[in-house]
Amino acid sequence: MEKYIITPDLPRKWHRKNYDENKLNGLSLRDRSELETDRDLDKPIEQLVCDVHEETHANRDSIANIAGAQKRMVSMMARVAKTNERATNWMVGLTVAISVMTLIVIVLTFLMWKK
Repeated sequence: MEKYIITPDLPRKWHRKNYDENKLNGLSLRDRSELETDRDLDKPIEQLVCDVHEETHANRDSIANIAGAQKRMVSMMARVAKTNERATNWMVGLTVAISVMTLIVIVLTFLMWKK
């Protein structure tokens, strides 16, 4: 029989962001969705993962739990996409800078070779 080593739980390194749920009352469907989007994009990734778990364990029928979890997963995917977009923009900027510096080196080399 195999023995399994139990790994201790890690300390939580993220802080939950709590928002005023009363602000959602009385808003149109569009305004409520926009506010929830802004809030989800502001949350740390860990909290979005926690929200997915919370949705799957909610005391509702399984279809509602799955729909809620999918909603949270979409928020998490959007957050990751925005992070990747930032990294891509940095890489494009650095590529342009390297290209300009390479062009300068080529021009200077050509001018030195001409002498």
